[in-house]
Parts: sequence; C-alpha cells; structure tokens
Amino acid sequence: MDRELIRGNIPTLILSLLAETPSYAYEMSENLKKQTGGVITLLDGSLYNSLKQLEELGLVRSYWETQPNGRERRYYEILEEGWQELQIRLKQWQEFQVAMNIVLPTNNR
Repeated sequence: MDRELIRGNIPTLILSLLAETPSYAYEMSENLKKQTGGVITLLDGSLYNSLKQLEELGLVRSYWETQPNGRERRYYEILEEGWQELQIRLKQWQEFQVAMNIVLPTNNR
C-alpha cells in the first residue's frame, strides 16, 4: 500500500482503534495489521509521532500500567474530544469515499 495513502489517515486509524479499547502502541500496530490482512501497517516512528500529536491536541491521553512481569507499558485511551474528532473524520472520509467512487472508473480497463 502506498505510504502516502496511509500517512494522512494515521490519526483517524488510531482514534478508531482506541474507540474500541485502550491500547499500547505495539498492540495498536498489530491489531491494525491483523484487521486489514496486512494491507495497512504503521511504522513505529509514524505511530509514535501521531500518538504524541493526538495527546498534545487533547484527543487521547496516555498512562502507565505495570504488567505482571513488572514491566511498565504506556497505554493510550480516547478522550471525549477524540470521540468528537473521530466522528468528524468519519464523516469526511465517507464524503471523500463517495466523491472518489463517482470519479474513479468502475471497470478494469
């Protein structure tokens, strides 16, 4: 998949994943890969940068949780403002999808 197609949608993908359940970065990346059959994968740098930006915007928050083995893991959860932003982004995506379907050819010539 073209990285440019993914790059502009990383925040939406993250918000959508966090809408399901709080998660840590590696888990988000693996869930996305699994859900898309490997079509969409996130590079660590892109994922962490986007998480940081979403946190700075007040759309998600992070917290540390100690695992049974004693290691700490940073979890992220979506905030109310993040839910609102996700709804806006989903509406925009649906409008974009409709417009693209109108313009793109339907046959494989």
